[in-house]
Amino acid sequence: MMSKEIITFDEAYTCYAAYITDSIFFRVHDAEITQDLAQDTWIKIWTHWPDMQPEHLKSWLYTIALNTVRDYGRHRKLAHFISIDDERQELHQRDELTAIEDSMTLAPLLAEMKPKNRESLLLQAQGYTHQEIATMLGVGLDGVKMRVSRGRAQIVELWLKEVAA
Repeated sequence: MMSKEIITFDEAYTCYAAYITDSIFFRVHDAEITQDLAQDTWIKIWTHWPDMQPEHLKSWLYTIALNTVRDYGRHRKLAHFISIDDERQELHQRDELTAIEDSMTLAPLLAEMKPKNRESLLLQAQGYTHQEIATMLGVGLDGVKMRVSRGRAQIVELWLKEVAA
């Protein structure tokens, strides 16, 4: 949206509510839980709004949503984090059949990956830079590079096993 302009909470909500909700849904795969976690996320955002830096708004919002889902997962012992892909963007870029086939092929492979590697790899696939991923995940730049590299190797290895079977 805006890079260094001052943005109000209402503007942020209007621009990013669907993005936050979609990001949460693709982690928990339950509409009711998604709505609860999205509401919790926006309450946290409102609480910490004075700390927000406009140039990092989208990654800041995503980080809060991600941490809310992680808290829920820890609390509920939920270990079902699969895709953080924004399906709506993909469906506009490719036809629906190809998107469904890709999801069916990649979802099981992604589910088998180490969570740290999967998360970093999928964030990069969404177009985030290594530095942005490091900021979002709270790890060093070299750590992100290593996770992405290992994630790539791991997905190729899992795919080759799938093809061979």
